[in-house]
Amino acid sequence: MPSQGHRDDAEVRAFYEEKARIYRNLGSSVGYRERIALELFPVTGSLRVLDAGCGSGAFLRALQSLGHEAVGLDISQSAVETVRQGGALAYAGNAETGEGLAAVGGDFDVVTALDFLEHTFEPSAVLRRLSTLLKPRGCLIACVPNIGCITARLTVLNGDFPSHSDGIFDSGHIRWFTKSNLSNYLGPVAELQLADLRGTPIPPASFCGLWRVDKLQQKFLAALAGWWPSLWAYQLVIKLVRIG
Repeated sequence: MPSQGHRDDAEVRAFYEEKARIYRNLGSSVGYRERIALELFPVTGSLRVLDAGCGSGAFLRALQSLGHEAVGLDISQSAVETVRQGGALAYAGNAETGEGLAAVGGDFDVVTALDFLEHTFEPSAVLRRLSTLLKPRGCLIACVPNIGCITARLTVLNGDFPSHSDGIFDSGHIRWFTKSNLSNYLGPVAELQLADLRGTPIPPASFCGLWRVDKLQQKFLAALAGWWPSLWAYQLVIKLVRIG
């Protein structure tokens, strides 16, 4: 009879196999979070990059198109198969337990964890494990949803805490982040030093295809996210540098 730990691990895998299917159906594109992440990359030409929680591989393919050597890691075997079918390299594994990390190798210039840490039980442990895969002075770039953004605050203030298939109130989120509580997760990871923090804008309201209004909204909301990320950032993007 399997241990409780094994049953829990199987349940987690089954849950994220289903989430992988949902995320693929929702579509996957390179957007604000990826553009900000790329802005935080070291400017040294071709880099060796690990994308932890790579999903269906959209960002991996973008990295390849930019000339980087990109490898993916995901807990969902079906997501990994989708990545491989798309022509990118990925491995099934769990960054929280360390399973599968040996297969991806090490000495990475950059490790990305975009909308990934909120799906883990112990984000600090995940960051510590991923930091061991970096070269000295390599960087880890993570993106987490900001439950402190004004739209989420207003939702909770109204007495609601919805469960959605994606977004800030994604049913797959285990941990919840604000700008202030990030330090609680980063503090125990002595190997990594915070080098930068930025925010993605709140998605603009739709005005029936009036693209000029949409563009104006995007610029305005992006400016607010940069000015006051704790309140106006939909996602928080952090750059951590390995100092050990």
